[in-house]
Order: sequence, then structure tokens, then C-alpha cells
Amino acid sequence: MGCGASLRREHSYAPGPEARTEGGEPRADKRGSWLPNDPVKHRQIFLSRQSIEALGSLVEVEPLALEDVETPRPVVPPVPLPPAGVFPQRSRRYRANMAMGRGFVPDARGDDAAVMRKQVWISQPLHFAAGPVDLEAVDIAGFVNACAEHADVHIPMEEMFGFNADWRSKLREMFLAEEGGVAQLEEFLATGRSNDCPMRLQILALCPDTWFRVHAHASIELIYALAGELWEWRLTNACVEGKFVVEPGSKFPRGPDLKSLKSAFSSRGQELTWESAALRKGHYLSNLAGTVHQSYTCNTGATLLVLWSGAHANISPEDCMGVCQHLKPSVGLVH
Repeated sequence: MGCGASLRREHSYAPGPEARTEGGEPRADKRGSWLPNDPVKHRQIFLSRQSIEALGSLVEVEPLALEDVETPRPVVPPVPLPPAGVFPQRSRRYRANMAMGRGFVPDARGDDAAVMRKQVWISQPLHFAAGPVDLEAVDIAGFVNACAEHADVHIPMEEMFGFNADWRSKLREMFLAEEGGVAQLEEFLATGRSNDCPMRLQILALCPDTWFRVHAHASIELIYALAGELWEWRLTNACVEGKFVVEPGSKFPRGPDLKSLKSAFSSRGQELTWESAALRKGHYLSNLAGTVHQSYTCNTGATLLVLWSGAHANISPEDCMGVCQHLKPSVGLVH
């Protein structure tokens, strides 16, 4: 079954800024690139440390140490925790299909390469040093071009300045629009880390029909689709707060127990809500630390520019079997 036929579309769309006249009226967008119109608001449940303990320790909350680097944590005003067993509910904006970049959109050569790709290729990382991050000093377009031989995407010199400016703008814009996103973005900008994880830039060149394991995000992520499409099934009404532990013998942190989470919701007469969406070429996707989804490619493959920690908090098959009929708990890359 083709992806387009099996996944429902959850959002309404309006033309992006390039698809409007000078007077601001919509016009046809020949590239088929669209922006969400009035992003859908959901009730998102955040699990605090006390709530997690009351539910039988769904996740560990010890620090994740991917690298032995000591950095100061940003000063964030303390947030009162709710009584044990109470879920603090907050409205937040669900932004699965992201705003299109205002400038450069890659040409079709990258799409052709993604369709024909036979194996996954992941670039060497560009690490962010410990300490304050100077975004103006980061040449995002230059990093993309340094990987062009393998990723088959090149940003022309005359487009590089605009691409860099657009990336920086989207990083701020998208996390500032998320509840909880301000503190998470400020941590990264102040320390070079997110959820205490060191951060990096990488290119992920994915073959057609590539799946990732069901996972929670150990850090914030900003993804730009250079080619192809990345699909997902996302948990939209729960976000796991806290840090994820790297267990002995594993390179990656362990994600939350979704079966226990589903049972906890059911005991309160609630259900976990999952939605499908696609990240298309020329669009951005932001992920807060603690959000949960399973992402994959269809027959187009995908080439992605990713700001992340280099690791997902992967959820074991036994911890997510049966929570959503659309997930494939035993399938996918472990990263």
C-alpha cells in the first residue's frame, strides 16, 4: 500500500509566503509547497518527575552523558511541580508540517538521488562546542555543500547567505512557538547542549522505505528536508519530561514505556492520540525533547539536514507493542 493512500491528512494548508501576490493575496504555487493554516492546537500532557514516579517510573531521569563535557546549565526560574500522580496539562501548538524556507529550495537532482539511493549515509557531525552558541558564526550552507558528494544537494553561492539566515530564523521561530520551547532553545543557545546532551549538525541521506525505531527525542531537533519526504506517526498529547539514561552495554538512551503510559491514560478515561504527517522538501520540522514518534520514508527516500544530539531515546518493542496500530515496534534503524 502506498504511503499517500494509507495515511490520512490532518491539517489544512495555505500557500507559503512565496505563493502570495504583492498585495498579500494567495496565488498558485507551482512547486506545491504549503504552510499550515491556523495550526491545530492540542492538549498536551507533560509528565513531571513526580508524575513519572507515581506511575511506576516510566522513564529514568538520570543525566544522559554522550560525551564527558562539563558545561554550566542555564539559569531557569523554577517551575512548581504538581502533586504526585497529577498530570499538568498545557495547551501547545502541534506543528508537524512545517513552514517552508523563505529562500532556497533544492532542485530536483537531490530528489532523483534520494529515490535511487541503496543505503543510508550519515555525514560526519559538526559539533557545537560547550558554551554559548553564536548562530551567526555557523555556516549551515557551507556544511551542506561539504557533504554534496554524498548527499547530492548543493546550495549555489548566491543562495548561501539567504539559506543561513532562513535556518537561523526558523530555529528561533519554531521553538518560540512551542510551549516549553523557549527554555529548551535557551539551554542550547547558552550551553551548546539540549536536555544536557551535546549537540551537532548532520546530514542523513535515507533510502526509500527506511524506518527509524519508535523513539522519544533526547534533545531538541530542527530538521530541514533537502530532498524527498519524511513521514511520521506522532504522539500528540503526551510529552515525557526528564533526561534519558544510556543503559550499560548500549550506545543510546532508552525511551519511555508507552504501554504503561497508555494504561495510565486509560485509567483516567483518556487515550493516547497519534497523528500522521509528512515533512516535504523545502520544509522544516521541530521536535521538543521528550516528544515521541516513529518516522520513515516511502518510495521517495529523504535527505535531511538535522540539528540534534546524534541519538534518539529508542523505545523497545515490548514497551510500545499494541499502543498504536500504525507503528512498527520491531522495525527500524537504531540511532
